[in-house]
Amino acid sequence: MCCYKDLVESNLTEILLDGMEKKMLSEGKADATISKYLRDARKFLDYMQTGIRGKDVCLSQENISEYRDRLSENYKKRSVNSMLAGVNYLIGYCGRDDLKLQTYRIQRESFRDDERELTLDEYRRLVDTAAREGKDRLCMIILTLGSTGIRVSELPFITVESLISKSACVSLKGKTRQVILPGSLCGRLADYAAGKGIESGSIFITKSGRPVDRNN
Repeated sequence: MCCYKDLVESNLTEILLDGMEKKMLSEGKADATISKYLRDARKFLDYMQTGIRGKDVCLSQENISEYRDRLSENYKKRSVNSMLAGVNYLIGYCGRDDLKLQTYRIQRESFRDDERELTLDEYRRLVDTAAREGKDRLCMIILTLGSTGIRVSELPFITVESLISKSACVSLKGKTRQVILPGSLCGRLADYAAGKGIESGSIFITKSGRPVDRNN
């Protein structure tokens, strides 16, 4: 049985998380995923150290289930499931796949919550404000996201070459799909790229020439 108390007394917590991080890197997980898993795993380990009073602070089904129940008191089920992904990865890394927690079953929503839906007027105001403030790259990014429905992580696949065929080949996590680029968008992106001296490759790049990512 893996006892968290042993980890604390031996100052091995950081070593455990470091090993977990290296394993995720070797598996090719995205930086954002690694960061979130580590954050949620650390939160779980902190709870195992301080949140369970009068109990043996070991990785047991009872203690882990108690942690999930505690999360559900403060977060929605969808958020709890998201946090448990990192916890389950940690548990598996400790060699205890048998203790991994079942996530909550969530009924698929037919429609997005109206409060989370961006209206056409709001979208246009975002584009206009970015243009008015001279934030050309941000303006073009908003236009591209709104015109194609792609994710921010897929922006590097919008290239100068893709404007010619009016389609972009997006390949992430072993999956490939074609994204149609509207003609009006292609025209504006071509003008933007020409103005920035971008002759090939990704259109949305940083000052150092690297494709933008979610952090940017």
